[in-house]
Amino acid sequence: GAPFEVNTGDDRNRNTDRQVLIEAGYTRAFGKKTTATVRAYFSRYQFKDFLVYEDAADPTLLNHQDIGNSTWFGAEARGRFEVLEKNRLGITLGGEITRDMVTSKAFDDGGDPADTIDIPTDFTVAGVYTEADSTLTKWLSLTGGLRFDNNTAFQSALSPRAALFIHPRPKQDDVGVKLLVDRRDCPGVD
Repeated sequence: GAPFEVNTGDDRNRNTDRQVLIEAGYTRAFGKKTTATVRAYFSRYQFKDFLVYEDAADPTLLNHQDIGNSTWFGAEARGRFEVLEKNRLGITLGGEITRDMVTSKAFDDGGDPADTIDIPTDFTVAGVYTEADSTLTKWLSLTGGLRFDNNTAFQSALSPRAALFIHPRPKQDDVGVKLLVDRRDCPGVD
C-alpha cells in the first residue's frame, strides 16, 4: 500500500522539502507591570516528490509528481499586564493576521493534462486571543486561554487552551516539562 501504487523499492523515488523563514520582533516594557510585543514573519515552503509506479509502462519515466508551494506572511501584536506581583497572575491580550497562498499540483508524466489535479488555495486568518498565566511556585506554573480565528477559506473557530509547566530545577532553567491541552478545530479533522 504505498500511495499511487508506487514501487517503494525504486531508487528513483525522491522528495524534496525546502523552507525559508524570516521573523523579526520587538518587545518593550512600560513600567514594571506591562510589556508589549510585536512581530512580523514571512515564510516560503516548497515540496516536490517524484514517484515511479509499480507497473510502469515506460520504466525510464518518473511516473507521478506532486508539487506544492506555500507562501505566507503575517504580523502579531500582544500586550501583557501583571495583575498580581511576582507573576502570580498575568493577563495577555493579542491579535494576529496571516495571509497564506498555496498551490498544490499532482500529475502523471506523459499523462492527459486534463487529469492534472491543481488546487490553488489563498486564505487569510485573523485571530484574537487572551490568556491568563500564573506562577504558583518556583517549579510550577500554569496558563489558560481562548483564541478566536476567522478563516476566509475554512471554518472560523474558538479554541480553548491550557498548559501546565513543571521546572524540576528552577535555578538552572535547563530542564522542564510542558503538559498542553489544546482544542483547535481544523477543517476535515474529527
